[in-house]
Amino acid sequence: MEDLASLASSAFDHVDGPVPIEELAGSLGVAQVLTVPFDGASGVLLRPDGRRGPLIIVPEAHAERRRRFSIAHEVAHLMLGHLGLARATSEEERQADRLGALLLLPPSRVRSAMADAPPDARRIERLGEAFQVSIDAAARAYAEFHRTPMVAIIARGGVVDRCYGGFGMPTVRLRIGDAVPAGSGASRPAGGRGRFRTCTLRDSSTWFKVPLRRPATFVEQVLRRRPDCSLVVLHEEGAPPLREARTGSGRVPRGQGVHLRAVGCQCPDEVVDRVVAP
Repeated sequence: MEDLASLASSAFDHVDGPVPIEELAGSLGVAQVLTVPFDGASGVLLRPDGRRGPLIIVPEAHAERRRRFSIAHEVAHLMLGHLGLARATSEEERQADRLGALLLLPPSRVRSAMADAPPDARRIERLGEAFQVSIDAAARAYAEFHRTPMVAIIARGGVVDRCYGGFGMPTVRLRIGDAVPAGSGASRPAGGRGRFRTCTLRDSSTWFKVPLRRPATFVEQVLRRRPDCSLVVLHEEGAPPLREARTGSGRVPRGQGVHLRAVGCQCPDEVVDRVVAP
C-alpha cells in the first residue's frame, strides 16, 4: 500500500505543508468533495449516476483534521475498488484506514521530517500539526517510520486507548482499555497541556512482558496533551537504528459512526437529494 499511496500523492510532492487531500481526490476522479450538515457517518462515497465521477460528502460539524481523514479514507475506498452498493466489510475498512493514513502522511515526507533525530514525543505533536492529522495518525506514522525501535501509546481517561509500533521492542503487556500502570509517569498528575517529562524505567514490567530476552534499559517519555490525555513514547536507551522501514503493529484510527457509501443506504434523504439532484 505504501507504493500505491506514493504513486497517488507524487504529484503533490512539491507542496510545502499538509497534503491537499481534496485536490488529490480530484486528480483521482472524484467529481466533488462537499461539506454539508448531516449526522450518522464520518464520510460518504457516492456515485449518483454513470455520467460523472463519484462524490464525497463529509459533515461540516466535524473538526478539520477529522474531515481530512474522512476524505482520505473515502479516496482510499475508491482507489481500492470498494465502490458498490454493499456496506464495506471490516477488512475493507481496515484497508481504507491504512491507505488513507498513508495518503495524508506520505512515508518519504514523514521520514524526511523526522530526519535522524532521536525519539521525542513532542515531535509527534509537531508532525500532526505539520500534516494536519490527528495525534493518533501522527503517532502511528512516527512509530512506524522512525529508524529507532519504539512504542507510542495514547492514554485517555487513565486507560490505554491506542498502541502503535513495537517492531524490535519487547511485547507490551497491556491491552487497549487496560488502566495505565501505576509505575508510569502518565498515571501521575502532571500539570497542564504541554508538560513533558522523560525518565529511565526502573522496572521494565511497568509496560512490558517479562522476562526479557536480554538485559536492556528503557526510556519513558510522557507528553501531557490535556488533563485526561497523555502521549507516551517508549524506546530502548542506546538502541541502534533500524536500517529498513517496517510495518507498525498498532491500529489506525477508524472513521467513527456507520460507514455509508451508496445512495439510499442510510444517508439522510435531504443530503442525498441535495447532493445527487441533477
